[in-house]
Amino acid sequence: AAPEFLPNSTPLPPEGTPFDPGLHTLNLLDNTMHEHHPVMRQVPSLIFPVEREYLVEWNGLRVRARYDCDIFNGDRHFGNHFYFYEVPTRWYACRQHDAALRSGIGFTAPALPMVDDEYHEQVAVYHAVLRAVAAHRVLPKRPLVFAELG
Repeated sequence: AAPEFLPNSTPLPPEGTPFDPGLHTLNLLDNTMHEHHPVMRQVPSLIFPVEREYLVEWNGLRVRARYDCDIFNGDRHFGNHFYFYEVPTRWYACRQHDAALRSGIGFTAPALPMVDDEYHEQVAVYHAVLRAVAAHRVLPKRPLVFAELG
């Protein structure tokens, strides 16, 4: 079933159907295509240099590759986190990073996330950022502080 925050889902269309990664995302677990949440469609596509030790997420956040990618950590997970096997967006990013390193590609344009258990968290974060940006237009400037707990 489609998540409540992504009501417009369709079974994967026939091969060769146009797919715009800025407008659509995939759920690999139930083989459906979804329109991205409206807040995700406001995230700009950006280019970043490939750095051996770091994955770069679509928002510019740099994460040590060995934290999320078992393939860069001797096929062992980091701590109690099994992101590489449990979160399709992470697995896909790890494989793309590995391919870029192996092929010598110097730049990457990270894609918006697939539907997985972190998608709704990203939607919530971007809602908070957009509210902060709107508040900065009318209130005194204050930094946005964000922390992920748990």
